[in-house]
Amino acid sequence: WFNGSVDEVAVYPSVLTGAQVAANYATGTTNGVAYPAQVLALQPGLYLRLDDSSTNATAVNLGSLGAAANARYQVVQPSATDLDSPAFPGFGSANRGVVFDGTGNAVAIDHTNIPIPWTMNCWVNRQDAPGVSAVLLNSSRTGLKMEQYAANRNLGFTAYGFADYAFNYQAPVGTWTHLAFVGTPDGTLLYANGSLVDSNAATITLPMTSLGVVNGDLLSGTVDEVATFDRALLDGQIKTLYLTAIGDQNPPGFANDVPIVSPAGTVY
Repeated sequence: WFNGSVDEVAVYPSVLTGAQVAANYATGTTNGVAYPAQVLALQPGLYLRLDDSSTNATAVNLGSLGAAANARYQVVQPSATDLDSPAFPGFGSANRGVVFDGTGNAVAIDHTNIPIPWTMNCWVNRQDAPGVSAVLLNSSRTGLKMEQYAANRNLGFTAYGFADYAFNYQAPVGTWTHLAFVGTPDGTLLYANGSLVDSNAATITLPMTSLGVVNGDLLSGTVDEVATFDRALLDGQIKTLYLTAIGDQNPPGFANDVPIVSPAGTVY
């Protein structure tokens, strides 16, 4: 009988080299820049790290949509005074985010909306917006709201010309929070710091025109690590992203699509 704890079990269909085994150990124990690696492993279409140099007006997309989804800084520029970042082990020491000061800052993406199912994942450090509503991700048809109209600054989403929808959750002021919006055929889910906090039966397409807006529902706060997916991420995948970022060395194990028959290869 075995007496003890087991975590992070991985099965490979080939023999790993000594260097590969050592790299796995180093990543698990130091966790440096582990978060972006986890995001990229999930194959996002859009992934804006928002830590571009002060001389670059382009926010480079690292996702599968490639350079066609590179974004443009509007009004806000990635200068020293416009950058801040969550100080978590999984990001690396050079990571930065973009500060929206509530005066009309935006990052233009100019991509078409993503139909259901979808996921939008990011880190935010909210400040109270100057108006009655603040948009996080926007298009002419839909918007994800950092602060929904007439909802006590709670998060929400909008189908413009039709209805506003609010979640029973408010991102805390001055605290870095991991958010994931998930659009499914059965409704829209909201995760905060890896846990499901609310859901709404309404659905929208995922807006992909801009992060923040220059006019209208102005955003105030800092945003980092924006990633979108053309599928609904699973609970365990969202939880793992959060735990990877904060450097949790003992995350719970998540198993999805467990094989009935063990695959060929050596088990480590």
